[in-house]
Amino acid sequence: MDPKVVGHGIPKGGRLEVEMAEGFERDWAVGLSQAAIMLVTGAPQQGLPGKAVGYQVGEGDDENTFVFLPTGETGLPADELMSPAPGAKQDPIAQRGIKVVHIGFMQSAFLNRGQTGVVKVRIVDAAGKVVERGSGKIDFLASPVPQILPTNFPQGRRNHNWQRVKAGTTLGQAEGTVPVTLMLYGRAQEDDPAKLYAFKESIVGAGVLSTQQLKATGYEKPAQLARYNGGLILQDSDGDRALDPGKDRIIGGVIGKAPAGAKGQELRSLERGGKPVLSQATAEVAPKPGQRWGGAVMQLQFTAGSKPGKYRPIRSS
Repeated sequence: MDPKVVGHGIPKGGRLEVEMAEGFERDWAVGLSQAAIMLVTGAPQQGLPGKAVGYQVGEGDDENTFVFLPTGETGLPADELMSPAPGAKQDPIAQRGIKVVHIGFMQSAFLNRGQTGVVKVRIVDAAGKVVERGSGKIDFLASPVPQILPTNFPQGRRNHNWQRVKAGTTLGQAEGTVPVTLMLYGRAQEDDPAKLYAFKESIVGAGVLSTQQLKATGYEKPAQLARYNGGLILQDSDGDRALDPGKDRIIGGVIGKAPAGAKGQELRSLERGGKPVLSQATAEVAPKPGQRWGGAVMQLQFTAGSKPGKYRPIRSS
């Protein structure tokens, strides 16, 4: 996902194939078209729509396979493949090439069945030879759970996910930087797959208290929260627009990963006027996509630590 690393392209006369190989059932009411799949650069919301960059989506020889066919004479050269998202032009280093395939875009052409699924990807040249291939296994959720997802809807879809800064710089406060932004969804209470797909319920009033902030209040994490070395995610319970681990609801935590020996790194809610900016309905932050996708946006500021290297202030436990 490093913007300096160029992604994939599609050779002249070739194609890209995405096969829903195992664990998926075709929904015949939905076609294999652009509405059901989107190519993306290395930043969420920096999509590569076919009409803008030059490809068509159709069905392959296998009924479970999407096929991407370039419409231009030169194919889709990776070096030249950039998102038309307005914010992409403002990124210090522009993402280039295909890095993500977003399956189930405006609608989903497949339903998951069983416990796991397998997706295979192939890039084929003009002679029909597979020149690149890959596959991945997906563990399906047994039941709906709350979701926290990276997003780039604010600031015109700038790349919030990967930023290069000097030690001590605070993302979201220093000039030229943007906050760490995430979308929050509640747990769906639906049995109908169609309603599950369209679920938009948000988690508003949430934010992060860093480990440093927690220590300053004298709060000690209980043993079941000890793995959250970077702080806790809380939801304001009394409407005072502040976060207090003693009275507000704890809904998650931060697991930080940093270079060995690094000090000073900190993730906390974005602050304006000395007050935290808690999660807001997406429509309040980015009206058009917010109406479509729902959810809430949580904006955080991150201070880079003392050692050079890659910092991952939020990651899966």
